[in-house]
Amino acid sequence: MTDESKLKAGWGFKGLLYGGNLSDGSGLLVGSFGPRLKNGDVVGILCDLSDPSKVKVYFDYNGSSLGLGFDVPRDTLGAEVVPAVHFSETGTASIVSSEGVVFNSDLKSIPKSNVFQTNETCDFY
Repeated sequence: MTDESKLKAGWGFKGLLYGGNLSDGSGLLVGSFGPRLKNGDVVGILCDLSDPSKVKVYFDYNGSSLGLGFDVPRDTLGAEVVPAVHFSETGTASIVSSEGVVFNSDLKSIPKSNVFQTNETCDFY
């Protein structure tokens, strides 16, 4: 997940990112959160903006819940939150957004050691 202002090419791209690890686009936040992505994988992302002070991002990997990945202040992302895909190599992806899509995460808490959580706005630089 990112916002329009952080949607840039290359190392300029910043956001709340999953690729096996959790990252902000500048560096590693949580290592080995889930499996590293490979060709044909399907990643589900649920961005919960129901709390006006928080952004919570949950992940599914090939139909299995990885749980809560990010729990950060709402102003970490701007007003226009968008899904995004970032490649370090050539690739293709489809982004599908739909009301009523079944998401496998049960939204239960997982051990805090596996979640990037902060009460301070994350600065992307």
